[in-house]
Amino acid sequence: MYLPAEDRIPLLAAFMKTPPNNTPPAAPEPWPMKWIVLALLPCLAAYTFVTLQYRKPGHAFEPYNDLKARAQIHQLLEAGFQRIPLEIRDATDSRPLNKEPDFPDYAENPANKRTLYALITRTAEGGLPENLAAALIEPPHLIRETSTSLGPADLHEGGDFVLKARFYASAEPVAAQLYVHGNQIFLVVELAGPDAPEDDFDAEHVEYRKWLIAPKVPLKPGRYTGLLIGAEESMLWGLKVYEAEPR
Repeated sequence: MYLPAEDRIPLLAAFMKTPPNNTPPAAPEPWPMKWIVLALLPCLAAYTFVTLQYRKPGHAFEPYNDLKARAQIHQLLEAGFQRIPLEIRDATDSRPLNKEPDFPDYAENPANKRTLYALITRTAEGGLPENLAAALIEPPHLIRETSTSLGPADLHEGGDFVLKARFYASAEPVAAQLYVHGNQIFLVVELAGPDAPEDDFDAEHVEYRKWLIAPKVPLKPGRYTGLLIGAEESMLWGLKVYEAEPR
C-alpha cells in the first residue's frame, strides 16, 4: 500500500523511541564543613549542660565492675560474713610497737579511752581460710608474711578498731578489709598485684608499718579470734569486746 509522504512522517515518528539517557546524574555538592560544625555546637553544649546538671554524684556506672561488686556482697552475706573496709595510714614513726595510736580523731571517740592494746606475736599458717576463700569471687593478692604487730586486746562496743600491722612486701598495699564470721575476725591487706618471689637479697621486699583503722567498728560484745593474714605466714591474737558503758 502506498502512503503519501506527508502521512509517512507521523507514522515513522510513532515507532521511533527516544534513546535512553545513560549519563549518570551529577553528584550533589557536599555541605561546607563550617555549617556542620555550627550545627553540632548547640547539641554539644546542650548535652554538656544536661550531663553536668543532672549527673548523679559518685563514680560512673560500670556494668561489669558494679555487678561483680554486688554479687560479691551477696555471696559474702550468704556465707555469713560481714565485710568492713579499713583505712590505711602510714605508721613509719620510730615509736615502739607497744604504744597506742596518737592521731587526733582516735582520741575524739570516748569509747577508745578503755581500749587495751597488746603485741601480736603468735604465728599461724598462711593463706586465706577455706570458708573465706570460698566466699570471695576473686582472691586478693596477699602480703607475703606478717610480723610482730600491735592490735586491740580489749575493745568497748562502739570503739575504733585500730591495728598497727607490720609486714613485708614488694609494694605498697592498696586496700585492707576486715571480715567478721561469727567469733572470728580475718584481717586482709591487699596488694595491687602478686607479690614478687621472696629473695633474701632482693631489695624490693621492704618492711611496712601501717595503721589499719575502722571507726566505730560494728562488733558485738563477746570474745573473738583475730587473724592477720599473710600468704605464707599469718599472725593470731585474741580480742574481747565489752558492752558499751551507759551514758
